[in-house]
Formats: sequence, C-alpha cells, structure tokens
Amino acid sequence: MPAISISREPSDSSDTSTLTVSIGDLSQTIQTLISDDSVLTTMRTRQAEARLRWFTEVAPLTESRTIPDTGIDAYKVLKAMLDHAPTERGKRYVACCIICGEESCVELIALANDWVKFLLYPCMT
Repeated sequence: MPAISISREPSDSSDTSTLTVSIGDLSQTIQTLISDDSVLTTMRTRQAEARLRWFTEVAPLTESRTIPDTGIDAYKVLKAMLDHAPTERGKRYVACCIICGEESCVELIALANDWVKFLLYPCMT
C-alpha cells in the first residue's frame, strides 16, 4: 500500500488537504481495499476501529483531535461515520478510508474535516 501523507499549511485558507500522492492513487488504493473480497467488511471495520483506538491513544485530549476552525472532535466524526453507515458497502467504504495510508493524526483529522465540510455540512444547509 502506498504511503499517504497529508499536510496543512498554516496560511492555507482553502480548507483542503494536500496529498503527497495524487488523488487518483489514493482513490485507487481505497478502491482496491473495497474490492478485495478476500477480506470481509467486518474485518475492515475491526481494522478501522483499531486505527481509531490508536488515534485516541496518540491524541487523548479532545483539543488535539479538533478539526481546525470548527471545535469538532475528529474522532467523534470518524466513529459516527463508521458506526452509522447505512449499508454494508457504505460501512466498508468508511472503514477503508480510515485505514488507508499511514498512521497519522493529521490524516485522520483531514479525513474528518473533508467529511464534515463536503458531506455533512452541505446536508445541513
């Protein structure tokens, strides 16, 4: 699996993640995980839950897991997305997104940020 690193520039006001691999590579990696029928969705879910447990151990304080400029705990967003995905395919997608890439608090916060800004927030407006 290719390493994925997400970084945020403090002066960047675009609220988008910068991936050091192309979005096509990331998308392909996620698609490969989703399509791998040799691994059940329950196993992918357990892998994602393990990643989220790691996240809470590395960033135990809510302040260290907060999505910038929102006050929203990234862990709570990711956990809710995983726990409440309405279909098995949706749960598999969420799990694969969480486990994709290197273990990095920045990556998980960026993923939660993207889901809040581009999925959840637009649904509320």
